Amino acid sequence: MSLAEQIRAIEERFGEAAVRSAAPREHEELSHLLTGWAEIDAALGGGLMMAALHEWFGVAPSKNFVACREDETRRHAWIPPLGPLVHLVRRAMSCETFSDHAVWIGRRCFPYGGVLLGAGGDRRLLERSIFVAVNGPADRLWVTDLALHSPAVGLVIADGSGFDMAATRRIQLVAKAHHKPALLARPPWETHELSAAQTRWLVRFEAVSGPVYEESNSFNPRWSVELLRCKGMQPDSCPCAWALEWDRGEGAVRLSTAVARQTGDAGDSTNDRRLKQA
Repeated sequence: MSLAEQIRAIEERFGEAAVRSAAPREHEELSHLLTGWAEIDAALGGGLMMAALHEWFGVAPSKNFVACREDETRRHAWIPPLGPLVHLVRRAMSCETFSDHAVWIGRRCFPYGGVLLGAGGDRRLLERSIFVAVNGPADRLWVTDLALHSPAVGLVIADGSGFDMAATRRIQLVAKAHHKPALLARPPWETHELSAAQTRWLVRFEAVSGPVYEESNSFNPRWSVELLRCKGMQPDSCPCAWALEWDRGEGAVRLSTAVARQTGDAGDSTNDRRLKQA
């Protein structure tokens, strides 16, 4: 009996629906990326939206640093929150629908190689990462757009310093069209800039007691992570800040005790407070 005849026999016995249901199907696209931080996932309604742009500002040790926009030394010394970002990339790679590679754009966003090793020396994240060294907002935007269009890329992490509203709108539209998350690392003083991002986060080192970035060299660094804005979320519907800690043994960032700070604190910019109502 030929294959066509076998299919017709199955259809006659069980109906056409049985044949269609037995056929292989593509994995259903995930709507959200679970961060692994239970309280944050719950506050976001299931995690970070997959097909969207998410901005991470930092690292800012204090509110005074965020407001200090004229100090050129500090302006050029900002540190991207790579600990939380590496954690999110590893979480994304664990999804069945994730494409082959993660692309890191801009030298400032290149993490130390050892940080990309998972528990037990897992090299998958390191081996599936592509690093693109480009300078200037225009070049970084072009490469980000190109990477998001590639079917071999599942996620993009880029230095978003200097991006304006038009640049973030372009990234948001491409991320949505290709159902991929885009993570931008931006300096803390750019929280004042308008953006089309789905979420915006401000990251601070928790308990800085010495030089500005002393805690970045601690064995298990800790951060406070503040949700500045999430489209569609009421600003007072949940706590807006949490404490995170790097677990070096597991190569992951863990949720610690929630930070007691409410939305609308003095650290929010006027633009952010206005955009939260959007």
